[in-house]
Amino acid sequence: MWELVAGTFAVHSREDDLGGIRRSAEQVVHRYEEAEERQRLVAETLERSPAGGRAVVGLRDPGLWAGATAAVGQLLNQDGVVLQGTVGS
Repeated sequence: MWELVAGTFAVHSREDDLGGIRRSAEQVVHRYEEAEERQRLVAETLERSPAGGRAVVGLRDPGLWAGATAAVGQLLNQDGVVLQGTVGS
Protein backbone atom coordinates (compact mmCIF):
# COMPACT_ATOMS: atom_id res chain seq x y z
CA MET A 1 0.00 0.00 0.00
CA TRP A 2 2.80 2.47 0.83
CA GLU A 3 4.08 2.35 -2.76
CA LEU A 4 0.89 4.21 -3.66
CA VAL A 5 1.66 7.09 -1.26
CA ALA A 6 3.61 9.96 -2.82
CA GLY A 7 4.21 11.71 0.50
CA THR A 8 2.56 13.05 3.60
CA PHE A 9 2.15 16.36 5.39
CA ALA A 10 0.43 17.48 8.56
CA VAL A 11 -2.76 19.54 8.53
CA HIS A 12 -3.80 21.61 11.51
CA SER A 13 -7.44 22.39 10.93
CA ARG A 14 -7.39 25.43 13.18
CA GLU A 15 -4.20 26.89 11.73
CA ASP A 16 -4.03 25.91 8.06
CA ASP A 17 -6.18 27.55 5.46
CA LEU A 18 -7.06 25.92 2.14
CA GLY A 19 -4.20 27.72 0.37
CA GLY A 20 -1.66 26.39 2.85
CA ILE A 21 -2.96 22.87 2.47
CA ARG A 22 -2.80 23.20 -1.32
CA ARG A 23 0.81 24.44 -1.16
CA SER A 24 1.77 21.51 1.05
CA ALA A 25 0.14 19.07 -1.35
CA GLU A 26 1.86 20.72 -4.33
CA GLN A 27 5.24 20.35 -2.58
CA VAL A 28 4.59 16.63 -2.10
CA VAL A 29 3.67 16.26 -5.78
CA HIS A 30 6.74 18.26 -6.86
CA ARG A 31 9.11 16.09 -4.78
CA TYR A 32 7.43 12.94 -6.11
CA GLU A 33 7.75 14.07 -9.74
CA GLU A 34 11.42 15.01 -9.24
CA ALA A 35 12.14 11.58 -7.75
CA GLU A 36 10.34 9.87 -10.63
CA GLU A 37 12.37 11.87 -13.16
CA ARG A 38 15.64 11.02 -11.41
CA GLN A 39 14.75 7.32 -11.40
CA ARG A 40 13.82 7.45 -15.09
CA LEU A 41 17.10 9.17 -16.03
CA VAL A 42 19.19 6.68 -14.06
CA ALA A 43 17.36 3.68 -15.51
CA GLU A 44 17.72 5.07 -19.03
CA THR A 45 21.44 5.73 -18.57
CA LEU A 46 22.11 2.30 -17.08
CA GLU A 47 20.21 0.73 -19.97
CA ARG A 48 22.00 2.68 -22.70
CA SER A 49 25.56 2.35 -21.42
CA PRO A 50 26.13 -1.40 -21.79
CA ALA A 51 24.24 -1.41 -25.09
CA GLY A 52 26.83 0.96 -26.59
CA GLY A 53 24.40 3.87 -26.58
CA ARG A 54 25.29 7.48 -25.92
CA ALA A 55 25.69 7.02 -22.17
CA VAL A 56 28.63 6.38 -19.86
CA VAL A 57 28.55 5.06 -16.32
CA GLY A 58 31.23 6.23 -13.89
CA LEU A 59 33.26 9.39 -13.41
CA ARG A 60 36.54 7.75 -14.37
CA ASP A 61 37.47 7.09 -18.00
CA PRO A 62 35.54 7.58 -20.29
CA GLY A 63 33.14 9.60 -18.12
CA LEU A 64 35.83 12.00 -16.92
CA TRP A 65 37.08 12.53 -20.46
CA ALA A 66 33.57 13.20 -21.72
CA GLY A 67 32.97 15.78 -19.01
CA ALA A 68 36.33 17.49 -19.58
CA THR A 69 35.73 17.84 -23.32
CA ALA A 70 32.16 19.11 -22.99
CA ALA A 71 30.85 15.95 -24.63
CA VAL A 72 28.30 15.57 -21.86
CA GLY A 73 24.76 16.78 -22.37
CA GLN A 74 23.65 15.75 -18.90
CA LEU A 75 25.67 14.54 -15.93
CA LEU A 76 24.07 12.32 -13.29
CA ASN A 77 26.01 12.02 -10.04
CA GLN A 78 25.23 9.63 -7.20
CA ASP A 79 24.48 11.43 -3.93
CA GLY A 80 27.62 11.95 -1.90
CA VAL A 81 30.10 10.91 -4.63
CA VAL A 82 33.07 13.24 -4.93
CA LEU A 83 35.98 12.88 -7.33
CA GLN A 84 39.07 14.63 -6.01
CA GLY A 85 41.23 16.73 -8.31
CA THR A 86 38.62 17.78 -10.84
CA VAL A 87 36.96 21.11 -11.41
CA GLY A 88 34.00 21.81 -13.67
CA SER A 89 33.90 25.01 -15.66
